[in-house]
This record gives sequence, C-alpha cells and structure tokens, in this order.
Amino acid sequence: MSNAQQLTKFIERFYEAALDHSVWDTLLADLSDHFKSEIGALYTPYLATGGADTMAWTVGLDDAAIKAYVEYYGPISTNFQVLRTYPVGAVYTDQMAPDYGAYERSEAYTDFFEPLGAEHLLSLVPLRGERRQVNLAFRRSARLGHYDDEEIAQLRHLAPHLTQAFRLGQRLDRTEGQRHSLAEALEHSRDGIFVLDSKGQLVFMNARGQEIIAEGDGFGLDSEGAPRASEPSESTRMTTAIHGVTRGAKDNGRSPGDVLQITRISLRCPYQVLVAPLAKGETKLGRNGAAVLVIKDPEAEPDTNLQLLQRLYGLTATEAAFVAAFVAETSLKGTAERLSLTMSSARTYLKRVFAKTEVNSQAALMKLVLTGSAMPKLR
Repeated sequence: MSNAQQLTKFIERFYEAALDHSVWDTLLADLSDHFKSEIGALYTPYLATGGADTMAWTVGLDDAAIKAYVEYYGPISTNFQVLRTYPVGAVYTDQMAPDYGAYERSEAYTDFFEPLGAEHLLSLVPLRGERRQVNLAFRRSARLGHYDDEEIAQLRHLAPHLTQAFRLGQRLDRTEGQRHSLAEALEHSRDGIFVLDSKGQLVFMNARGQEIIAEGDGFGLDSEGAPRASEPSESTRMTTAIHGVTRGAKDNGRSPGDVLQITRISLRCPYQVLVAPLAKGETKLGRNGAAVLVIKDPEAEPDTNLQLLQRLYGLTATEAAFVAAFVAETSLKGTAERLSLTMSSARTYLKRVFAKTEVNSQAALMKLVLTGSAMPKLR
C-alpha cells in the first residue's frame, strides 16, 4: 500500500473513531508503526500543570511508566511548555525546541525518555479547551534518528482531519451525555445524520434525517435507499462523493470526502452536506458503515431548549435561561428587561456564558446558538 493510500485509510479511521472511541485500540498502534515509533500516546493533560489523570491510549509504555509521566515528568517537560501554547493542528518535533540543549539536559529527557530509548518526539495538539488539550505524541530512539521532513509532512496532512474527527466525537459525546449508545447520541443531533454502507445505501438515519426525507425539499432517497438530490448535477456530484469514500479503494484509493450544497425546491437556503468516510467494519449501529452524511439546514429554527443548553455547554439553569432570553431579545438591554435584571447583573451573566461557550462577543454567542457552528469545549 502506498503512503497516499495509507494516509487515506487513516483518515477513514479517524472518523470511525469519532463514532466509536475503541477504534483507537488499534489505530494508535498502526499510526506508531507508520511513523516508525516505539512509543505512541493519546492523552489529555491539564494546561495549567502539564499533568494528566492517565493516558487514554498508549503503545510501548507500561503502567509504571504512564504513572511516572502523568504525575511527575509530564508537568516538568520542556516540550509541554511549548505545546500548550502551540497552534492547534500544528506539528511539533523535538528539533523545534527553542533550546535543544536545554531539552537534552532536562530531567524528563535524562531520567525518563533516554532510559526508555525514546529521545525523539513527533506530536501535535488536535484539540484544546479551556482547561485541557488533546496530545497525540510519538517517540523513537536516537538509533532511528529524528523524524524527517516527509514524516512531518504526512502528519501535517492528517492533522486537519484528525482535528475535525475529534470535534465531531466531542460534539456527539456532549450531546449524548452518558454515551449509552451511538444511535441515541445521533438522535439528539440538530443535523440530519445518514450512515451508508459500502454500496452507498442507507444503514441508519436519525430523527432529523427522517424529517428531511419527509419534507422532500430537494433531498431524498431512491428506491434502493441511496441518497439523491432533485437537481441532477448536484445528485451526480453527491453520488460521486459517496462513491469516492465507499468504493474508491477499488480504483485509486478512497477519498477523504467532500462538502457540497443541495438546492431546495422551496428556494430556501440550500442544505449544507458533508460526505465523510468511515473505516470498513462493523459499527455500533449493527451493520457495516462506510460513509456518513451530515446535513445542516441553515434556516433551521434555533434550538434553545434549556436542558440542551445546559448539557452542551455546562451552563447552570439560570445561565441557560439567560441565553434563551438573549436569543429571543437579540440585545443585552432587552434581555435584562425581560429577566428583570440590572445591566450590571446582565453583563456578569454574559461574561460567565462567554467563558463556558468560549466566545468573546455577543454576535459570536448569537451565531453559536443559532447555527451550532462552535463545538462544545473540552473539559
């Protein structure tokens, strides 16, 4: 398998891991092998300290080494001091350390990584929240040498897909609450979710997807259960995109997906459709899933259900009521009057909501609630 085909396969598995986190059991090991690494780790350190509760998935580390790193060596790591301010999605290696000599003299290097034969680092941060970030790190010995330009370029190619997959998984986790089942999580989505098999036919659709089909407003399913659009050229492009992620491996490798618009018969704003791959194999939905379609309606009525706001963004009941009122009034003054608050109190509530939803303006808060365009923050 060529490098390009292997990278495409990894992209497919990232999206499957968003739906089923146990995929990382084998995915991390395969990534470590691909990047010729003896050690691989996926974990969520605290930004303030560099420590972590544990490591979610590891390759090449025993329990004692994991405990030593998350409790002691992680917090004093010179690389972490850089990574916690490094741009999300940017690839970092030990060669990029501001002071490489200081890195080699550091306690984490001399007492932990060097004895493990894991001197060289290749890493990135796919996601960062207010208190934590996700770290994906690979390490190998000085015998194998530094990660080269080609390996760095390959991880950079994977980075945006990995970030998108983590955001999708985070959103599903937060929407679901306790993650009892994948199907239950998808039922809460405000977007239409369609899972397709390797033939491009429907395996699963959520409640919003059923509503979209019932509306018949430019998007539907044919007699065999394959998605179609009323506009022939759009239907052809969607079919091509689906074929690319479900059957492309028979040709020149599967596509990482596509984003397209579907014209609506009602002349309302077009649907926005994401076509993304799932790795082949059994999913929690009970049948083989090869692709997922996510359909967003730009004109959908805003969902300001108070319990949903609390669950998605960790708001208190009072803060959720404040946001619902703000959306209805569209101004801070109107919100204060509606809730019988002083302007000072209204501003205090607004600051709290800004902090929890990670926006910094009234316009951004409105956009967040109306479109769901921002992801709930990492806890």
